[in-house]
Amino acid sequence: MQRPAVVFSLTAYLFFAVSEARRTGPHQLSAVLQKDSRDGTSALQRSSTTREREQITSATTWMIGGVRVVDRPATWEEARQHIESGRLDLFARNADVGDKYRQWRGRVTDEYVSMGDSILINVLGLQHTRDEQGRMQAVPLTEAARASLHDRHWLVPNDYPYSFEDGVSHLVCWALRDLSAADVEEIVEKAYPPDTHEYLYFINPTNLRTIESIHHWHVLVRRKSGREGDKMVRGG
Repeated sequence: MQRPAVVFSLTAYLFFAVSEARRTGPHQLSAVLQKDSRDGTSALQRSSTTREREQITSATTWMIGGVRVVDRPATWEEARQHIESGRLDLFARNADVGDKYRQWRGRVTDEYVSMGDSILINVLGLQHTRDEQGRMQAVPLTEAARASLHDRHWLVPNDYPYSFEDGVSHLVCWALRDLSAADVEEIVEKAYPPDTHEYLYFINPTNLRTIESIHHWHVLVRRKSGREGDKMVRGG
């Protein structure tokens, strides 16, 4: 006589859980607040309204087809916080860019031996051959050719950028050698003079890298707004 009651209770619980999941929507993530390196106060403390504080401390993200997407763009302060706290997993694309990114990955899988080959051919400009399936593959560099490219770098816009507020450009700095933080600063400041621009930069950990075979840093740049510029590094 006890079993039907148990079954009914379990069914009722599952119905409630499913209904609650549909009501609450995607998982809610909160950014970890750190001290701002400029004045010792956090962005949360500098926010003047409850609405601003809520926008800085949380964003709704979810996975679609293996790509993390977000419901709103990250502010410059949030980007700084994610980098300072090491929460680089909180960077995400908007739904439209995420869809285009998934399509690109599908095309790369069909047309190239690897994603790394796609970058070597289309960004770094290396010559290519085709394998037995007709997929493109970068021609291996000779020692002389690699030496000639040792000091080269390619600072280019990210074709499928993370979602940021207007005015923030998401770039990627590619190289055939490991770039140090000092290298990245020199490269960025030559392209975006520090008297007119400010920037943040970081290198993703292995588990967040789409392409592991080619060294690259992510760079966020925006024009200054009448105050001292930002320069923030994570990793490297």
